[in-house]
Amino acid sequence: MDNALDIRIIDIWSSLERWRGLEHNAVMSPYQYSAWILAWYNDTEQNLKSDRRVFVVEGWQEDNLVFILPLQITNVFGIKICKWLGPKYQNLNSGIFSKHWLTNQGDVNFSEVLSQIAELHGDIDIFQLEKQPLEIGSLMNPLAGVGHKMLHPDPIYITKIDSNFKNWEESKRSKNSIKRLAKKRNALQRIVGSVTIQRVTSSAEVNNAFNTLFSQREQARKTRALPNPVSEVSNLSALKEAAIDGLNSHNGLRVYTMNSSASILAVNCFITHDERVSAILSSMDENLAKFSVGRLIERDTLELLIIDRFSVVDFGLGDDRYKMEWAIRERVYDNFVASTHVGHLARHMLVASSFFKRMIKRPALVKKVIRFVKSRYRF
Repeated sequence: MDNALDIRIIDIWSSLERWRGLEHNAVMSPYQYSAWILAWYNDTEQNLKSDRRVFVVEGWQEDNLVFILPLQITNVFGIKICKWLGPKYQNLNSGIFSKHWLTNQGDVNFSEVLSQIAELHGDIDIFQLEKQPLEIGSLMNPLAGVGHKMLHPDPIYITKIDSNFKNWEESKRSKNSIKRLAKKRNALQRIVGSVTIQRVTSSAEVNNAFNTLFSQREQARKTRALPNPVSEVSNLSALKEAAIDGLNSHNGLRVYTMNSSASILAVNCFITHDERVSAILSSMDENLAKFSVGRLIERDTLELLIIDRFSVVDFGLGDDRYKMEWAIRERVYDNFVASTHVGHLARHMLVASSFFKRMIKRPALVKKVIRFVKSRYRF
């Protein structure tokens, strides 16, 4: 390993100011944005103290902070598993890397970096780094190739938005599809009156939007499976804190609402960093589902995001039909790096668990495996 690379393990509060400073010129996932992580951490700190240990790894080179890795250790049946810090429903994870350093750093071996982290910490059996992209900010993710790499069960869907929204929409959707959605909008407005889409801009609006979002999602859970597991009220204060922090910032959690004169019809939440937007959470009035309210707010929000100079949209995990129409599939990976004998044994269990999750979520893969077994053993 490069001897000039100095690895330091510190607590989250001691790193916070440097973390925020590095973000201004960093290559990273939006989900490692400090305000987002801190809002979640503050909301769950008591629980974290009881069963998890949180820490931050700083990488220094020639007195320059060049990367930060926010991590947590969970204890599962006595096995110490080191994961990305943050809630499990994040779409994407990565380290926070200095853009200049990542462009020019050469061949730093991050498997050895993880080994040094495990040695310094002294209580890590295995690293389980989930939902990692191969590239971040058009640069290779240096952690995407470490250890044993597996496809995550769910892909994400990415699109680059043209500065001319009409041209982008016409390139992604058929004329008939555009017309059908326009008819849905007209039909909706005949029922509820004029409809507007706007970004939430005050603390009061944040509270109202999230109260509506959780109410609508609870309504939806009675009739269908939700595409994102965030429905528990225990997540509400963390989301509100992150959204309030992002009210006057280009980066952070953004909330958009579809409004009629009487009520909020739908809510859409994105987390942002630089030119990238990542969809995290949405809801709609289930009584208006036949009017494609979810697709309408998604479409109109994208138009507003172009005005704010965002150019890359991550629609999140899951194979929803509109994502396949508007975006291309991008694989994310789970990486497993064992650091002890126990970790090597645990790796096989974690990999097997990840594989079975992938099969459950991908019926086509299950059929493919069954066909292979039948052909091999002549059942």
